Amino acid sequence: MKRGSTFATLDLFEAQYVLLALDSQIKLLEWNLARAPKAKRYELRVSVGRYQQLRDRLAKRVVPAFAKICAEVAE
Repeated sequence: MKRGSTFATLDLFEAQYVLLALDSQIKLLEWNLARAPKAKRYELRVSVGRYQQLRDRLAKRVVPAFAKICAEVAE
């Protein structure tokens, strides 16, 4: 990533886009979980948990780091 370029901003946008995509995927999995036969529920529940972990990790680590870089680039 080069300083003084727009790469940091694009990466922040992409990270936020991925965060929204993960939220959408979680909602879809939860919707399927509510309607799934008992045999499929465990598998869907595990998938929801994995997506939530990815979303939380991205929200806690990646987005703030990119926001900090964007602020430094803007100065």
